[in-house]
Amino acid sequence: DNDLHYWGLDYPPCAAYLAWAVGVVARALYPELVALHASRGHESPETRAFMRNSVLALDALVFFSAARAFGHLSLPREAARRHRWMVLV
Repeated sequence: DNDLHYWGLDYPPCAAYLAWAVGVVARALYPELVALHASRGHESPETRAFMRNSVLALDALVFFSAARAFGHLSLPREAARRHRWMVLV
């Protein structure tokens, strides 16, 4: 009785685990957002804000991690210490 045409996901494993982790947080904060049958078509300002903010937070995490790794790997050690903030710009 689970409609996989509506809910089915076709993500690589890492993205599926990330979606699961976000779902765990969503279940703790807004259980109506992830209820198996009741959440279909559910919309509220709170859950919309949660979804948007979770995307912004994860995008920021990916961006700042990549920028830090780029600065660490591409700049000499002394320059990286002095100009870490420049990598983010």
